[in-house]
Formats: sequence, structure tokens, C-alpha cells
Amino acid sequence: MEPNDERLKITVPRLVVGGVRSGVGKTTFVAGLVGALRRRGLRVAPFKVGPDYIDPSYHARMAGLPCRNLDSWMVPRDAIVELFARATNAADVAIVEGVMGLYDGRNGCDDEGSTAEVAKLLGAPVVLMVDVGKTSRSAGAVVLGFRDFDPGLNLAGAILNRVGSAVHRQWVSEAVEIGAGLPVFGCLPGCDDLVLPERHLGLIPTGEAAPDDDFFECLIGQVEASVAVDRLLDLARSAPHLAVGRSGIFPEVPKEPRVRVGLALDRAFTFYYEDNLDLLRAWGADLVPFSPIEDSAIPDDLDGLYIGGGFPELFAGDLADNHSMLRSICAAAGSGLPVYAECGGLMYLSEGIVDFEGRRHSLVGAIPTWSSMAERLTMGYRVASARIDNLLLERGENVRGHEFHWSELASPVPAETAAYELVEKDGRFEGYARGNILASYLHLHFASRPDLARRFVAACEATRAGTSGVSSGGSSIRGSGFNTELPILREEGPPGMKIYFQGRHGEERKVGGETGGGSARSATAPAARSLYPVCLDVVGRRCVVIGGGEVAERKVVSLLEAGAHCVVISPELAPRLCRLRDDGRLEHVSRPYLEGDLAGAFLAIAATDDGLTNQAVADEAGRRGVLVNVADDPSHCDFTLPAVLRRGDILVTISTGARSPAIARRVREEIERFLTSEHVVLLEIASAVRTDLRTQGLEVSGDVWNWALDDDLLGLVRRGKVDVAREVLTARLIGQSKEES
Repeated sequence: MEPNDERLKITVPRLVVGGVRSGVGKTTFVAGLVGALRRRGLRVAPFKVGPDYIDPSYHARMAGLPCRNLDSWMVPRDAIVELFARATNAADVAIVEGVMGLYDGRNGCDDEGSTAEVAKLLGAPVVLMVDVGKTSRSAGAVVLGFRDFDPGLNLAGAILNRVGSAVHRQWVSEAVEIGAGLPVFGCLPGCDDLVLPERHLGLIPTGEAAPDDDFFECLIGQVEASVAVDRLLDLARSAPHLAVGRSGIFPEVPKEPRVRVGLALDRAFTFYYEDNLDLLRAWGADLVPFSPIEDSAIPDDLDGLYIGGGFPELFAGDLADNHSMLRSICAAAGSGLPVYAECGGLMYLSEGIVDFEGRRHSLVGAIPTWSSMAERLTMGYRVASARIDNLLLERGENVRGHEFHWSELASPVPAETAAYELVEKDGRFEGYARGNILASYLHLHFASRPDLARRFVAACEATRAGTSGVSSGGSSIRGSGFNTELPILREEGPPGMKIYFQGRHGEERKVGGETGGGSARSATAPAARSLYPVCLDVVGRRCVVIGGGEVAERKVVSLLEAGAHCVVISPELAPRLCRLRDDGRLEHVSRPYLEGDLAGAFLAIAATDDGLTNQAVADEAGRRGVLVNVADDPSHCDFTLPAVLRRGDILVTISTGARSPAIARRVREEIERFLTSEHVVLLEIASAVRTDLRTQGLEVSGDVWNWALDDDLLGLVRRGKVDVAREVLTARLIGQSKEES
């Protein structure tokens, strides 16, 4: 069918395989049946009812085509049949595996979300999978009950599994065919060698560690030997043709690709609904796969990131060891790139994962909490209401989703940054939404609302155009007493130190977030040039310098040493900047500054002799929330803020003014993104050690914050060796003191 046809049609032969309950062998049988049909030269379109991600990986492997989900609770009925029609347009036959028992769905009152409902929507005949192990004539009673439970369902026959002997096969077949009046299309023997591998969340996905080809060949052979495959094919061909209306989830005509979206796809991240990917492509997204485990950085020239679910807890060590990828994703999130993450993606974006053995693995750190493996499974359908505008929803809009995870967040996400309120779970907050990031344990099917895929593509397109399509969503700073319109600083102190400082010149403001349990106190905000450092990670981030003279040269050298991606906009360059450009170390735009040059920037430095240009840069930065330094000129801000870059002890002055709350939010985000519990512990150690040395008459110069950047010391703290870290730091500071004296 052409995309602009007014009507779609379902003409494909189709068959639904339901079960009397979970665990009766549906997945194994359907995988074998799909393989047997493919051996006959047929193009098989496989489907799975419900929100499952793992079972479809087996059917996709056997079919050589994607397996799609049909979830009639998450997705409206008209969208279900449209998705099916589109996916089967070029197929010879469609095989649908059911979920749980044939009539199991959202509740016990009706068939909403059940395999039976999907079968009726598709006009498809159903065969019932029955585990007849440890039973004989009772199998007939079971099938009879399923046949008569819903007269509107075309229950056309049965497949009997775990048949023990020839006599057993005769008895159970007679019970079903005579007692229930339905044909038996096959009897599969119990065979431990043909059991698919499982673990804590069910089957192991084929993209990770599936059985080898010999296993699947044996499975196909068993199905062909035990099941009347051609009779099932004839049954599928008996399904009537259906006319299908359009639901509005697809554009009338597919859009040309206009944004590039990075798709995290490897053995740690495999959980994606195929229809989600189709919808993103239809609305103009070019999906670019990358591996958070194997690749060193995200692909170039991206406009968004989509990080789906999977098993990051099983590959946490590999993910944590790929430091360059972690920096790349953190830099992308910090630069304003839209990032959408589900379940495993949420875990990956957090500070890190505590695995089943209690080991801690530091990860991206874009979300200010850890995830840890729990003792119980969280699962079920959810109705979620958006608490703030985000990448997919406007505040107050509802969406249907599904949870299925063994992990939990170590600390609740603050209410002001929670993505959703779960309507049917006593208003429990869920997920994280702030500015360009939306991450949640909820798995969403983009066909559940006609605007989800379109909005995400639109947010990515706004990023490419240099505008913001989503509001910032508020602060999630630890502690209390913060006015979100005021900038904040870090205040050094003894153990139990105050972490965040907030205020303007001469005003009395509270210092919140005290780690030692004391109450917040009042303090006078620092003068314009006080050295209160904030740690910024500029590795791989786009830093734009306006100007090419000596001041710009000093800033550029510092940024390059810290690992930033530097862009210099100036008609002329100082000699050293020319050499750096010629060596390929910086990007040069040979013209004066223009409005829009700060699109996608993390940091802007206005280093020209023209006050009007510097003012214009500061104004654009304020609108975009880009950190800005008007070099050596504090007149455009309430105070200046020296920032210790991630590598070394380099100071770059970042100007942030109260008239620009967008910049103040960015500073808060950077502090919160970087400040982990290990940093706090190390800062407390450094303050205590320096105090002890002073009592011994040893004066140590410098800022103790710099010691919180030491990877070796942080590694000791992460491994619980706090006393060793203290000893190492004490020795270093004594050595430094002796050198200075």
C-alpha cells in the first residue's frame, strides 16, 4: 500500500498462538513454526502480544524480519490494526504469539490487553497451546472451557505440549478432539534439550547470548515432525480480509530525514519496540546505531539520543570502563541535546549502578542518583501523567506505559524533576525530566499517542535549528531553601561542609544541602571576584570563543588542555591560534560573530575589544542557557565564577547574572551533575586533613576542591578505602607543604 492511500487493508494469512497460561511453551513453538514456514520459502511477519522485548528477539531471528509488539492496552485499537496492516503488507503469512493465558489482560472483567482481544481485532483464528504433562483426559475439559468462554473468538484448534508417550498422545488428543470438539494440530514431546535459556527477567535476548544455529535447526525439525504445519498454514489462509482506517500515528506522507538520532544498540541495550523506530523514521529521524560498550563516542552530528532498555546491570563493568563514551554522552546531555531514555537507559544515565554483588560502577552521571539491583521485581501497566513539559508530553497529559525491572533508584528523584505521577499508584513519582533529558523506568509505545514520535523529532529539529523546544523543568539541587532564580556557588568548609551557596552581592541567603546533618545558616554572598570554584567537565563539549586576540588565546589554550572542542569565531587569529587551527586542534569560523553562533554550545567566551559584541554574546548566552564568560569584564553579571575544569587545575572565569536564570540553571545542573557522594567524602577528608596539618603548624596553600578531581583518590573512596585515601592525601599535602617552605 502506498503511504497516501486513504485505506489500508489486511489481506495476509494470519494465525494467533495462545496459551492456557504462561510457561506452556508458546515462545519455543512459535519460533520453530516461524522457522518451518520460512523453510517453505515464505516471508513470515512475526508478532508478539503484550509489552515483551525478549521473546520477539527469537522470532525475529527465525523470520529474518523484525518482530513487532501488539499491545491493545497501551496502544489504541485502531492503531493496533494499522500497525499490523503496514507490517504485513509484503508478507506471505503472519504468526502472532500471545501473552500469558489466552484471556489474561489488564483485569479480570474483560479482555482488554489480552491475546483474545488482539485476535478478534485482527480477525485471526487461534490455536491454543496446552501443557498436557501430568494430565490426560482433563486436557479436554481445559480446552472446552477456553472454547466456550468467549463465543466471539475463533478458537480453531490446539497444540499439545510435553506429551510423554504414544499412549499419552492418543489419550490427550481424543480428550480434546472428542470432548472439546476441536482439532489437534500437533503434539510436541517434552524435550529438555529444546528449552530456551532464562535468567532474572526471563529469556536471554538473542542479541546477547542465544543458542547456536544447531539448536534452532533441531527446533524446526521437531516442529515439522510433530505438528501439521501445512494444516496450520491453511488455517491462517482462512482469515478474512479487513479494511483498516488511519489512526493518525503516521504522517500522511513519510517525512524526509531531517534529524540524526543516535540509537544505543548493543548487548546491553536491546529493548526497543520496532514500531517506535518506524514512527521516528516516518516523522523524519535518521536513526544512527552506536554501542555504549564498544564505541569511543557517540556518532558525529547528532540532534538527539534514544537510549532504550536492556541489561546494563550485567555489563556495568564494560560500560563503566568506556570512559570516553561516558564523557561523550554526558557532554551531549550537558550541551542541550535531547536525550530520551527508558529503564536500562535511565540506569545508564544515572550516577552509576550497584550490581547484584554490591559492586558500584560509575556511569554517565546526568541524573543525580544511583540505581541498584533490588530483591523484588517491579512490573505492570501504568497510567502516567506528565508533571512538567518534557520531550514527549505537555504538563498534565497522560500516557500509558509498562514497567518491568529488578532495579530501583537508590534515592528518590526530587519532586521538582520527577517526569511523571503514576495515576493508579497513589500518585507515586516516577522518572526524571529536566530540560533536554527525559528518562524513566516506563517503557512507552510511541503509537499510544499520535504525537509522541513527532514531538521527539521536533525537539531534535529545534536543537539543529539552535532553538529550545522544551522548558527547563526546574531544579533538583540537594537540600532546601533555594530560589530557582538565583545563581549558586560552592562553599568550602570542614567535615559536614555546606555544599551549595546561593545569593547576590551583600544579600543574606541560606546555604543548603548540608551533608553533616546540621541546619542551613545565613551568609553574605561573596564579592564579585571571590574564588568559589565549580567543577565543569568540558571534555568533548563545544566551547565557542568570540575573538582571536591574546585574551582569546589564553582561554582557548586552557580549554584545549581540558579536552574541550573549541570553535573560534573571528576574522583574524593570533599566531598561536593559527598554529592550533593548522594542527587541527580547533575549529575556525573566519567572520565576525552572528546571532545564532552559540547554538549547541556549552560555554561561550566573549573576548573581543567591541563592548557591543560582547554584550550581544552575553545576551544570546542568557537566552540559550549557555555558560558565558565576558573576558575580564564583570560588568554584565552579578559576580564571576571560576570553574575548575575536569582535567588539571585550570581556572576559567564563567560569568553568570541574576538577569539570566537560564545560565543560573545551567550552573546548578553542572554542580549537581558532577558532585557525587564520593566527591563529598573526598572533600570532607581534604578539609579535615588540612585542618589537622594546620594544628601541626603546616600551612597548605591552594584550594582543597582540586583534590576532589584526583581519580586515584576517588577510586580509593569508591572501593571503600577511605582511611587509605586519607593517608595518601595527608602524605601529599605534607610533601607539598615542605616543598613550599
